[in-house]
Amino acid sequence: MCRKGIIMEKQEFIEGLQKSFVSLLPPEYADAKLQLREVHSSRGVYQGADIIRTDMDMRIMPVLNIDQMYEGMKDMDVTSAVNKAATIYKKHLGNSQDMMYDNQINSIVNNISDYDFVKEHLCVTVCS
Repeated sequence: MCRKGIIMEKQEFIEGLQKSFVSLLPPEYADAKLQLREVHSSRGVYQGADIIRTDMDMRIMPVLNIDQMYEGMKDMDVTSAVNKAATIYKKHLGNSQDMMYDNQINSIVNNISDYDFVKEHLCVTVCS
């Protein structure tokens, strides 16, 4: 809900995310954790958050761009902003292609020392 003339503090938003964001996700994310971190991307540096599925020891994509979300929701109350953020994030969770790719990457990383497992995923690159 929009609060006319009242701007939510960024720390308030972050605390709201940490407190209840994961509980708004689908049931299979019940044991997940929200982990804050600084993200370096081609667009610069921003404050982000990963959703870590502890039952699978897996980081879920996409990374939440907290800076961008805050800028778009700072005129809302904390509860409404967190609910909106979770709704947006859930739409992206439905992209099974990304999840499949993320699972494949995690599988490779977890088995990196097993040549028979990773050999199908290796490629040769010549650099000069």
